[in-house]
Amino acid sequence: MKVGDLVYYQCQGFDSGFAQVRDGLATVISLTYAPHNGKSSDTAKIFLHKRAEIIEAWRLQVGLVKEKTDECW
Repeated sequence: MKVGDLVYYQCQGFDSGFAQVRDGLATVISLTYAPHNGKSSDTAKIFLHKRAEIIEAWRLQVGLVKEKTDECW
């Protein structure tokens, strides 16, 4: 995954199978990596399309659309 990629965001984690209100398509704005980001894991700043907002998500909450396999679309 890189900046500019179209990804799918899931609150419960990518491919978790649990649909949430904020889940949906997003565009990657930036990526930061632990421990340089001061967090315990890698993070991604994304633009969440359906809510028109920018959020910071754990890296495990986003994945490439073409790799999404669960049924919660």
